[in-house]
Amino acid sequence: MAIAGVNSWTACMRTILSILVAISVSGCSSSWPLAVIPDRGGVMRGAATQPTFGKYTFEFSNQKTTCRGTFEPVAAGSTISLAFSCDDGRSGLGQGRRDVGSKTGSGTFRFSDGTTANFVWGETAAGI
Repeated sequence: MAIAGVNSWTACMRTILSILVAISVSGCSSSWPLAVIPDRGGVMRGAATQPTFGKYTFEFSNQKTTCRGTFEPVAAGSTISLAFSCDDGRSGLGQGRRDVGSKTGSGTFRFSDGTTANFVWGETAAGI
């Protein structure tokens, strides 16, 4: 025997859950190519990703190491502060700028060992 109100509560919860699942599945992220050019030579390649919610992420690597980090989304033309860590024990900070009117940008990184690097993302990075 069903308790009064429980069936309608269960149906309501199922509907809410279905809506939340539909929203989460419909959300999508976007990615752009990333190229990092260390002052010591070479190119490290990767991607910057814009999630549906939260901080942007980025990853770049070469044959020796992979680095990953995050940054807060900002308006075009504003300065972006980035932080990252690498699987070889280094870490670093960077600053960049998102170009107005596009999903491209550029900036610089400073690794904890003193290495500096320029980086670009978007269409510019795809051409490097």
